[in-house]
Amino acid sequence: MNKFILASGSLQRKKLLKDLGVQFTIKPSRVKEIQKIQTTCSALVKSNALLKASDVAAKIKKGVVVGADTLVYGGKQIIGKPRNLKEAREILYTLFSKPHWVYTGVAVIDVETGK
Repeated sequence: MNKFILASGSLQRKKLLKDLGVQFTIKPSRVKEIQKIQTTCSALVKSNALLKASDVAAKIKKGVVVGADTLVYGGKQIIGKPRNLKEAREILYTLFSKPHWVYTGVAVIDVETGK
């Protein structure tokens, strides 16, 4: 069986794979994510997930690389991670007062086959 490589330093993704009983290693991608929505939120997270997986896959010889990206969209904008406590409060207010959507894209690359 091929070795799984998580192209992320996300604690939530690490926990999810551990809870599923998957053996994996972590090699966070250092690629710069696309920040602007060109077409749809779905397309953006898929593109970023593929960028991350491709970045890590290019640096190894074998294994299965899993890349993922998540964003929260609400109030006609992407809601990012807060930089401080004030921003965290503002974001929570927005999330509790208006509808919002969470999008996650996942890309899986088998390094040996390139698929």
